[in-house]
Amino acid sequence: MTIYLYVKTHTITGLKYLGKTKNDPLIYLGSGVHWTRHLKKHGNEHSTEVLRECQSNEEVKEWGLYYSNLWNVVESKEWANLAPETGDGGYRPNNHLSTTYNKQPRPKEHNERISKTLLGRSSPHSADNARKSASKISEKMTGKNTGRRIVIRDGQRRYAYPGDVDYPKSEYK
Repeated sequence: MTIYLYVKTHTITGLKYLGKTKNDPLIYLGSGVHWTRHLKKHGNEHSTEVLRECQSNEEVKEWGLYYSNLWNVVESKEWANLAPETGDGGYRPNNHLSTTYNKQPRPKEHNERISKTLLGRSSPHSADNARKSASKISEKMTGKNTGRRIVIRDGQRRYAYPGDVDYPKSEYK
């Protein structure tokens, strides 16, 4: 399995991106957040330089960190990388799944903010809400909300309302 370590350079703006892929690096556009936004805004015109053809994830990590540090890809404004290239797909701090990827629990402050936001709201699963929903469904099914009934008038199905001449007098069960 060959894993390519590459540098992409946007031919119009000059922005660079260090990445890795198992696909053809000349066709693959790259997946970094800042890089993909840049391509969307400025177009897909870029060149690709393959730096290494690695045979393992450990080798990708070793060379990825080497080039990340050599060119300071995270801090430099010339690069679109938000994290050093380690071959693991990167860390996305604004992604709600990032805590899952890093196997770290959410900070206590995060849980407190959620609790404070939800304080005073009733749960959609509470017994009161369930009774209200069931009552509305029941009214719709029995017709108690309008009192209308379906009748055949002049060979066609029509609605009849209380007070109409052809409103059925007996309740159907």
